[in-house]
Amino acid sequence: MIPSPRFRRQRGFTLVELLVVIAIIGTLVGLLLPAVQNARESARRSHCSNNMKQIALGLQNYQDANKRLPPALVRMASPNDYVGWTWTAYTLPFMEYTDLYTKVQVGISNAINGTADPTAADTPIPTLMCPSCKIGVRELSAKYRSDWGWGNIRGAKTNYLGNGGPKSTWESSTVSDSTRQQASLGALRMETGIMLKDITDGTSKTILIGEGGGKALSATNDPQMPSMWVCTVDTRNTPINVIRYGAEKINSGETRAFGSYHSGGATFAMCDGAVRFINDNIEFAAGGLYWGSDLADAAQLPALLADYVSPGKGVFQKLVARNDGNSVTDY
Repeated sequence: MIPSPRFRRQRGFTLVELLVVIAIIGTLVGLLLPAVQNARESARRSHCSNNMKQIALGLQNYQDANKRLPPALVRMASPNDYVGWTWTAYTLPFMEYTDLYTKVQVGISNAINGTADPTAADTPIPTLMCPSCKIGVRELSAKYRSDWGWGNIRGAKTNYLGNGGPKSTWESSTVSDSTRQQASLGALRMETGIMLKDITDGTSKTILIGEGGGKALSATNDPQMPSMWVCTVDTRNTPINVIRYGAEKINSGETRAFGSYHSGGATFAMCDGAVRFINDNIEFAAGGLYWGSDLADAAQLPALLADYVSPGKGVFQKLVARNDGNSVTDY
């Protein structure tokens, strides 16, 4: 007698078949996971580029209203007081943050270290933060307070910093402001902003702002890779600035270098407002006065300026100097 179908024994998966299925699923996950991660990073990078565009437009609007770009830093009190308001703070009204600009009292002497609304100064501004950055929103201000004792300093981070030129020219208290400004060939310089006519190499060939971030050479310096949007504490004695320099390669891990958490490079905005992702293996020629100690004596100025305009510089160094006369074709 043939047994009824409902009483037939159902055949299950064998152990080998289960292992094959698990292996196939594992392989598919291994193939798909990097693709998902790459898609997410691509979206974050696109978001970062959009942030950069908004800031560049804000700087352009500032320039239209004031006939010059904002200064990188305006010191608050004496010539040797390097605590000051940043270019980012001055640009807030041109990025639709007028209320925050008013609350923080930008431009009022000593407001950073006493009378400003600490809650306002501590406000995270999404436009100023790269979504790929791993540094906490207030890590840098906490480091200021713990390492240097600036108890009243408060500030949320920014990942977008100004182009200060080939190298720092503001690290010595013995050099006059006029000498420093002559030596400062970036798009944003201390105290007095430049006019667009000063960018003789061309606005499309000169970096305006770039990303500050990435992994520091020393883990203790990780919080210093970005900066704070409201102020800087002391640009003479610390490497934390509102600007970055071209004396170091992109993503070199130096605290004064441009860099990011994006793979392979960083995002930059040019002086004409265009946004470019620049690869970190862009041509770079170390050596000369572009590398090494800061401008320490006014007597160094002629040699420094001569070095800026001399041939042999890498493409990246040419992009950070606004009037060195060195042509850039493509990058």
